[in-house]
Amino acid sequence: MKVCYAQLSSISPYSASKMLPDTKGKKESHADYDQRIWRDKAHYDDSGRLVIPPESFSFAIKAMAARMRLRIPGKGNSEYGKLFLAGILVTDPIPTKYTRDTVPSWAGNMHANGVRGNGKRVWRTFPIVPEWSGELCVYVLDDEIPKDVFERVLDECGKLNGVGRYRPAQGGTNGRFRVDSVRWAEQ
Repeated sequence: MKVCYAQLSSISPYSASKMLPDTKGKKESHADYDQRIWRDKAHYDDSGRLVIPPESFSFAIKAMAARMRLRIPGKGNSEYGKLFLAGILVTDPIPTKYTRDTVPSWAGNMHANGVRGNGKRVWRTFPIVPEWSGELCVYVLDDEIPKDVFERVLDECGKLNGVGRYRPAQGGTNGRFRVDSVRWAEQ
């Protein structure tokens, strides 16, 4: 099995929008509720540091591999995207320099139910990380995924897919990253 250690750095801010159970009080206004819970929309590690979860990168890389439609040489119309689906594993988050108490916020007039064009809008606040960097460890479990193909997919993922809320894959601008360096190991 190959392991890719990719040093990533942000091109645009990362913003989280973790789904939360509805804990709005009966007499609590939507604005008061949002101000009370906006920090909880991010993921934190055991030490209280805000992290970008591994699933964000895993889903983004797999989606980019499918989108790129790169064909496997000698396999007809077979594409690498299907190999990425079960063939990569990301287990560790990327920690940021922020904690629940220090993370900045971003507020904006958003669609009430998250669907564009429904007409109803509300003010929402989200945690935002203006800059981040870190090492992403990806286990490439499928030996049929070549290193150069994986690196190409990861690079395109950072530019065109991104991670987090309002990322390019969803029509936004947040969550873009660049691959600063890559090193490989065998396990």
